[in-house]
Amino acid sequence: MANHYTSQNPAPRLPPEVLIQVFKHLQPEWILYTLPLDLLAVSLVCREWQAVTESLFGRMFDNLFARCRYDIHEFEKLLRFFRISRECGLDYCHRITRITICTSQFSKQKKSGGWTHNQKAENLFVHLFSICPNLQRVEIDAIDVYHKRRFKDLQRFYTRILPFCTKVTDFVLENDIDHPEKVYTHLFLAGLANTLHSIRLYEAKHTTAILRTLSSCRHIRSFESRYCDDRLATAIPSWPNLRTFRVAQSPSLSFSSKNLDSVIVQLATSCPRLTNLELSAGAAGCRSRPVVRNHLPSNAALCLLAFRCRRLKTVRLHQNPKLTDAFLRVLALTAPRLRVLELEECQALTGEDVVPAWPCLTSLGLRGCYGVGMAFVEKLIAACPKLREITAPFEPYSEAFQAMTERLRKLGFVAVDKRQLEWRRKIDDDVEEQEEEEMIEVGGDGGEAVDDGLVLGWLRKIKEEAGTNLNNISEWEEDEDRNGMESEEEEEEEEIDEESDHPEDFLF
Repeated sequence: MANHYTSQNPAPRLPPEVLIQVFKHLQPEWILYTLPLDLLAVSLVCREWQAVTESLFGRMFDNLFARCRYDIHEFEKLLRFFRISRECGLDYCHRITRITICTSQFSKQKKSGGWTHNQKAENLFVHLFSICPNLQRVEIDAIDVYHKRRFKDLQRFYTRILPFCTKVTDFVLENDIDHPEKVYTHLFLAGLANTLHSIRLYEAKHTTAILRTLSSCRHIRSFESRYCDDRLATAIPSWPNLRTFRVAQSPSLSFSSKNLDSVIVQLATSCPRLTNLELSAGAAGCRSRPVVRNHLPSNAALCLLAFRCRRLKTVRLHQNPKLTDAFLRVLALTAPRLRVLELEECQALTGEDVVPAWPCLTSLGLRGCYGVGMAFVEKLIAACPKLREITAPFEPYSEAFQAMTERLRKLGFVAVDKRQLEWRRKIDDDVEEQEEEEMIEVGGDGGEAVDDGLVLGWLRKIKEEAGTNLNNISEWEEDEDRNGMESEEEEEEEEIDEESDHPEDFLF
C-alpha cells in the first residue's frame, strides 16, 4: 500500500550532509570543460536541495563558458534552467559576470561538406547576453574564422550583443590574429570603449584599426599583451589612468620595430599613475630568440620611466640584457612604494653602489642575474624590513651559491624548493601590519632626489640611439610638477588589484 505524505505526515528527508555527498557525484569531473547541467537541475527541485547545492557551486558561475565542450542542445538546456531559476526567484543568470565566446561554436558542418554559420548558436548567445544584467567581462576566443562570409556573420553578432554590454569593463581577445579587424573585433571593442578598464589582446597584432580603437578607450587601467611594437605608442597618450602595463613577447612573433623605447617613453610621460610594469622576452624560463631580446627597451628608456612614474609597486623585467645598475639607482630614489622587484636573467646587473630604499618591498627575484653579489642581497635585506621572498641569483652548487645559502639561513630565510633557489622568511606581525604610508613620504616632484640634467641626458641618449621623436625635450622638464603629486582622495581611488597575477586569466 502506497504511503500518502501530507503536511501533517511529511516524507522522511535525508540530512544535508548525505545530500551533499550524493550531489557531489553530479559535478563534472573537470568544471572547465563541461556545463554543470545536472547540478543546476537538482538545485531547482526544492528550496532544501537548492540550499545544499549552493555549497557545491563555489565559483562555478565566474566563468561558466570558458573552454567548455558542449553542444547546442546542452546550451539550450542551460538557458532553460536559467529561465526556471528566474521564475523561482533565484536568478542564476544574475550571477554571471563573465562570458567566453568561442567562435568555433558558430561553425556548422553542411551535409554536402564544408562549413557554414550556425545561426541557432548565434541566437542562443544573443539571448544569453540579454538575460545577464551584471556582465562585466567578455572574452573572445577567435579561432576557426577564416571565410570572408563568416566575418560578416561575426560583425552582425557583435552588433546584436553590444546593447547588453553597457557594464562590461574587461575585454580579452585570445589566440594569434594577424589582422583582428578582419573579424571585426575592433568594431566590438570600439562599442565598449566608454566603459572598458582592462584590455588583454594576447597575440593580436597592432594594426591601424586596432590602434585607432585603443586610442578611443580613454579609461583603461590595465593593458596586457603577448605582442607589442612601437606603434602602440600612438595609443598610450589616451590612457592617463593606466596602472598596469604587462607584455611578455612571444618568441614565435615577428616585429616591425627595433625596440620598445618609444612605448616606454610614452608610458613615462602619459601615465603618471602607473603602478605595475612587467616586460619580458618570453614565458618564464623560456630561452627566447635574440631578436626578441633586442626588441626590449633600452636602459635609458627604463630609467626615464622609473624617474617619471613614482607610484610603482611591481616591476618585473625579464631577459633584458640592456638593464644596468643605473636603473636600480633611479628606482631606489623614486619608488618608495615598491613591493615586488623581479629582474630575472638581466645579466648586466651587479648591484654595486646601489643603496636600496624600498621599505615596502616583500618579494625580490634575481634568478639568472649572475653579476649580482651577495653584498647587494644583504643590503636589501637590511634596508627592507618587509622582505620575505628571495629568488637566488646564482647557479646551484657554485661557491657563491653555497656562501649565499649559509648567509640566508643566518638571516632567517628557509629554502622552499629542492634546488634552494627560492627562499622565504616569516615577518613579525607587528612589522607586517604597519601601514605603508607611515613608512614612506613622497616629495612633490622629487627634484632633490635626481638631477634634472641627468634626465635630459637620458632623453638625448634615447633620441640618438633609438631615433625617438623627442624634439621638445624641454617641455618634459616643465610639466614634471604637474605630474608629481595628487590628492589623497585620488590615491584611494587608485587602489586596484595591481599585485594579482591572476594566472588563470593571463598565462604567458
